[in-house]
This record gives sequence, C-alpha cells and structure tokens, in this order.
Amino acid sequence: MKYFSLSYMLSEKDYSDYEKIVFKGSIIMSAKRMLIPFVLVVAMCIFMDVLFLISALTYFALSIIIPQFINREFSHKTRKNSKLLRRMMNIDFYDNHFVVSYEPNEYVRSHSEKHYGFDMVQNVLESAENIYFAFNDNSLLIIPKAILDSEKYNMISNLIANLFRNKYQRLG
Repeated sequence: MKYFSLSYMLSEKDYSDYEKIVFKGSIIMSAKRMLIPFVLVVAMCIFMDVLFLISALTYFALSIIIPQFINREFSHKTRKNSKLLRRMMNIDFYDNHFVVSYEPNEYVRSHSEKHYGFDMVQNVLESAENIYFAFNDNSLLIIPKAILDSEKYNMISNLIANLFRNKYQRLG
C-alpha cells in the first residue's frame, strides 16, 4: 500500500551539501585511524630529533588530507555538466519499501525504477537542508527539506522514528 509520494529534481547544492558532510566525516575517521601510530611516532621523535618530529607530523597531516582530495569520484564540475542528473525523480513510500524512479527527459529516453526495502537502509542522516537515506548497495537517496510540506516531513519523521531509530543521526 502506497502512503505518499514525492517528486523533485535534485540541485547541485544538494549533492555538494552531502559531499561536505562526507568530507568532514572521512577526515575525522582517517585522523582516528592514524591516532595510535601518530602518538607512537611522536613519542619516539621526542627522544630522537626535532627535525624528524617535524617531518613525521607533516607526513601524518598529508596522509590524512591529501587522499580526501584525490579520491573524489564525482567532482562538482563533472556533476554540473552531467545530463543524467537533470532528471525528475519520484519517490513512492510504501509500507515496507521505497520505490525511486527517474523520468525520461530530453537527454535520457528511458524510465528507470529501483526498489529499496527498508531492510536495505544502512543509515539515515538529517542535516538542516536534507534527509539522506544510505543503502547497503552504496546508493544514496537525498530528500531536500525545501520540497517537503509539514505533513510529508512529519510522515518521514514518523517513518524514521518507528523503523530507523537505531540508524538515525542528526547532523549539526
């Protein structure tokens, strides 16, 4: 049984907002991963040489920051010029799954549809501008809050509270 539907087209800003969240999170995750080796090297360098300490600090800082800039799969420039992302998106909310479909336009003639069971939701993030549903297959559903009226926002909030309480995180 279908409860409600949303139709919208994502903007470049919606994607860039998510990239900022992921960029910040991945830097924090990398820093946490490098913390123990960093502390051990600093402890050794304190007893050895100041120049070696400076080079080790530089190495750790670069090993955390540089991969984040290199590993961007889909840059802003590529997305801005992409004709695939200029498609109307429809989301139907059912009792046990989402149906995300993309309508044909002047660039893409095919209609595509993907069903996501609620069991496929890995986590749900909510920022000031968007609600993000991340799925097990590494896909992402971005719902801009600007397109939601209060009734639909409350329905999505109830869905999150009832089904994804343990997977939900509010950002900022």
